[in-house]
Amino acid sequence: MPLTTKQLDVLRRVAAGDSNKKIATDLRLGLRTVESYLYQTARELGISATPEANMRVQLAKYWSDWCEKSSLQEKRAVSA
Repeated sequence: MPLTTKQLDVLRRVAAGDSNKKIATDLRLGLRTVESYLYQTARELGISATPEANMRVQLAKYWSDWCEKSSLQEKRAVSA
């Protein structure tokens, strides 16, 4: 199941090292909403949500891998 735009927005900010509170403020979301997006995303990606620090590291790695994969696909499309 693909991630929603909001899940990707939150994931990108987690990867950048932003706190849940900062993410909530910047995206104009409630803190509980941000936490919910994080846990939903982790569950969809098969990432354990405990402890939270471990979950955030794994989500950040997923984002990095996703960006790298997307970049490679764009380069292939341009060179084709």
